[in-house]
Amino acid sequence: CIGLMFSPGRSVKEFVEACKKATGATIKVDYLDRRAGDYAEVYSNPAKIRDELNWTAQHTDLRESLATAWKWQKAHPGGYGSA
Repeated sequence: CIGLMFSPGRSVKEFVEACKKATGATIKVDYLDRRAGDYAEVYSNPAKIRDELNWTAQHTDLRESLATAWKWQKAHPGGYGSA
């Protein structure tokens, strides 16, 4: 799927399933063991970005966010600057 930050409390499997549903694409997935040095779990605190930059996310639904990003990507296959 397209590169996006993970939503709080989401596993890799949940993210992949949401990508499949949002895009309607068949996505082949190989779940592999973690590589040496990979984190077992990652946590974030959204209060930090709110406090330091006065910013909060307006769109937090993972599937909706992925569908929006997928729609944009399909309309702009070359990225910014393409129609």
